[in-house]
Amino acid sequence: MNKSINRLITICTAVATIMLAGCGSGNREGGSLTSAPAADKSASSQVPLTPADDGAALYADNCAGCHTLSGTTIMNLTAKGAKVAGKLAAGHNGITLSAAQIASLAAYLDGQTVTAAVPATTPATAPATTPVTTPAQAPTAGKTVYDGNCAGCHTLTGTSIMNLSAKGTKVAGKLTAGHNGISLSATQIADLAAYLGGQTAPVTAPATTPATTPATTPATTPVTTPVTTPAPSPTAGKTVYDGNCAGCHALTGTSAMNLSAKGTKVAGKLAGGHNGITLSATQIADLAAYLNAQSAPATQPVTAPVTPPATTPAPAPAAGKTIYDSNCAACHNLGTYDLSGSAPNLSKKGSTASSKINGGHKGITLSATQLSDLAAFLNAN
Repeated sequence: MNKSINRLITICTAVATIMLAGCGSGNREGGSLTSAPAADKSASSQVPLTPADDGAALYADNCAGCHTLSGTTIMNLTAKGAKVAGKLAAGHNGITLSAAQIASLAAYLDGQTVTAAVPATTPATAPATTPVTTPAQAPTAGKTVYDGNCAGCHTLTGTSIMNLSAKGTKVAGKLTAGHNGISLSATQIADLAAYLGGQTAPVTAPATTPATTPATTPATTPVTTPVTTPAPSPTAGKTVYDGNCAGCHALTGTSAMNLSAKGTKVAGKLAGGHNGITLSATQIADLAAYLNAQSAPATQPVTAPVTPPATTPAPAPAAGKTIYDSNCAACHNLGTYDLSGSAPNLSKKGSTASSKINGGHKGITLSATQLSDLAAFLNAN
């Protein structure tokens, strides 16, 4: 509305100015007024508007529809008179203005106040993302898994290889690979591993450093600390015995199958590959310690062999065969006559067999004649 009022005032002012100019343009001749020639009247009637008023009207009629004189957009024409004059002279949007009008519009625009620039805004910082945490494994649940699947063979104390304390990762790997047909879910394996990892590892005896002899030369030889092997565990050895030996052997009685106090001998046989049994060095050491801790069977006193009188008839190998079949063949073998049996071959060992029987071997009781016949039969094969 202000623009319309300003324009109306401008037009009225222009009309009044033109009328006043017309009234004073005549020549007096003989006391009367005469009108000026038409050409002179036309020229004197062209009174221009002031640049400011003319420019405002030109802006309102030709520019305000698209442009502004405020804000920060490129459509704000404030202080852009020269640029606007250039565009209009080149024919902007079909607008036709005279040079004087273009000059008035430019002067008007340049007289406007430039809008202060709005300070740049700092982009908002995205809030930090909190990582999703995986719930910790539950050792309590792991204990239930251990009690139900491991405690039958393993322990959480002692120094044997059956102690699973602090071996959660190793146990998880074995179970994942299919240990002893045990089937557990991934969660159960993780709980078990967490439980075992929380147990105290077996204490290893501190290594002893041997005393060093002072060197006779300036150069000293670095001392190598020997690696200590955990002491064999008879408790673990019992487990090895029950699982691998008890089916054939015993720890009581006087037979050759009694392994009491024979740990060293048994260790040698196993190391050589006895009956296809495969044990680790630690298991063999534990088994040997267990066997050596058992009481050796009481040895029967050895009695001097009875010397048959000179009149005793010559031994009969045929009678010795019957004695062998009844008393010896169950365990022993004999040359080509008897190829079965796990006890030593008695071929050519008549004297040895007689001495053992006289010493009380397996409670066998034979007369002097029977011993002689047996010895003759053994020596003949």
